Amino acid sequence: MKSAGCPCTALYTGMASQVPEYCRPDPTLFDKQIHVETDDIFDVLEVFQPQDYSYVLNGSEESTSLTDYITRLYFKAWSNDPRTSRRRVDKYEMQVALAEAGLPSIRQVKVHSSWTDRDFQERLDNFCFPAFCKPALGYGSLGAFAASSIADIRHGMDAHRQDREMEYVIQELVSGKEYIIDTFSAEGTHHICSIQKNQKELIHNRPLYRITEVEKDPEITLKCEDYAIKLLNALDLRNGPAHIEIFLQEDGSIKLIEINNRISGGRGVVNKLATLSGLTSQDAALRQLLKFGRVLPAPCDAATGLTRGLVLYKLNGGIVYDPTPKLDMFKTVRETIMLKPAGEELPACQQPSLLDAVCIILLHDQDEGLVESETQAIFAGERMGLLP
Repeated sequence: MKSAGCPCTALYTGMASQVPEYCRPDPTLFDKQIHVETDDIFDVLEVFQPQDYSYVLNGSEESTSLTDYITRLYFKAWSNDPRTSRRRVDKYEMQVALAEAGLPSIRQVKVHSSWTDRDFQERLDNFCFPAFCKPALGYGSLGAFAASSIADIRHGMDAHRQDREMEYVIQELVSGKEYIIDTFSAEGTHHICSIQKNQKELIHNRPLYRITEVEKDPEITLKCEDYAIKLLNALDLRNGPAHIEIFLQEDGSIKLIEINNRISGGRGVVNKLATLSGLTSQDAALRQLLKFGRVLPAPCDAATGLTRGLVLYKLNGGIVYDPTPKLDMFKTVRETIMLKPAGEELPACQQPSLLDAVCIILLHDQDEGLVESETQAIFAGERMGLLP
């Protein structure tokens, strides 16, 4: 947005001090930063000057309700209803809203870390394992894990909550191909920015992002587009960006993993991949709205070449090396995004998540075979400890 001449202000509330380092404020990213010590709406409104801004974006799941209240007060045409904020944040409420709208939903139970063993037994006694477990208010697969018993659930929750009481959603284990659908909505009209296939790898019983690839198959893109529009309507999301994760099952049906009512995360990787493919990224859609009053996205099946993002880790620990010199030999590498600084020494990691990723490498080329061969060569370098 800054490079396109759109000055940006970031407003951080008390929640910002509690997020992982990966998500913490970077003083270099924004033209201006405002810090409020609490999450109270009245404290925020004291420092928010609506006349200074053209649009308000929700920055994180935790701030959804706050954003909805502010936009409803000052930018009503481009707001979402605060009365339905919960269904756009709580992973349990999302599935309830889908069922109420007649869309496929996942069997689920909500539990709380403060419960006794007897509480767990009573609530999960008739639940069919294996199950997939994730924080009700989580994102990015952080704290998510598979479980084959109630004991596994208690152990996994205790390992993640770090002395904080929290709610977890226990869901039936759903399989299929995982897709990302990035959207941008304006006054109830939904625009599909890109559809991308996620490939995860189960390491230490945790799903880790490995490859994100722009989807071009028109049959798949049309199916995903139709589902996304119905989903956004069911969750009453009328304005702003959304990052949707789904399972496309073998029978062609779609099950929702979760929706994040914010711009795509991952250091902007999904939007960068969309741009490399010739599609309209979420930030480009916002710029179109501000400049022309409407959004004109490129059709998702108009993507060109093969475009991928590769997520690299260093789970055995060791010193992080700048991979750029070794990556210079690869023709399809377009950008390397470092998530850990070169020179940092990492410990071995037994409970990995996206927060442990060292770098993300963006690849794009019209020669799809070359992209595939260089993908395998880069992962081989990671396995041998040469990258990163």
